[in-house]
Amino acid sequence: VLRERGGDGGGMVKDTWLGFGPETPNIPPEFELPVSSLSQYGGHSSLHIRYDPFATTPLYKRSSGAFNNEPAPGDSIAYLQLGVPQYRISQMVKYGGNVLDAYGWVNVVSPSGLPVRGIVGITADPMMFLAVNCVDVAKSEEFYAKLGFVRQEYPYARLNKGQGQFEPPRPPKSVYVAPSPNSMGI
Repeated sequence: VLRERGGDGGGMVKDTWLGFGPETPNIPPEFELPVSSLSQYGGHSSLHIRYDPFATTPLYKRSSGAFNNEPAPGDSIAYLQLGVPQYRISQMVKYGGNVLDAYGWVNVVSPSGLPVRGIVGITADPMMFLAVNCVDVAKSEEFYAKLGFVRQEYPYARLNKGQGQFEPPRPPKSVYVAPSPNSMGI
């Protein structure tokens, strides 16, 4: 959690920003490649989540599976993909995650129902992209184009670009769009 705002009383929306490092595009003077952690390097993306902490109805589409382990219907979030230097499955379970599988990469459903895919690899920013299930790919791409998103090269966390057993290949018939080549996309 980078920062939080609001959510003090019932019905009040709470804002939370999640990220892996500073959002401002400056480099600390003590930063040294490859010694320093990339989490200290500036210019990281953040995920801004708005919600009512006192609401009783979830604002996302849950799957029909007993443990939220099936895709949600229609246009919905498939998963948030992260490229991280390491992960600990025991910690995911300890904090309420439902680990679906973990061979080469891990697919886990967060306690709130958000599916997350973690891949051990090095990326400039761990939040790689948000994968979205959509009924009509062309229509979805047209929607994001109106927001300034354009087709970009599909991002990978490992040098073999999805050709090994530790990172999945690009999903068939998928399109990767982002506002720029060096920003998080969909």
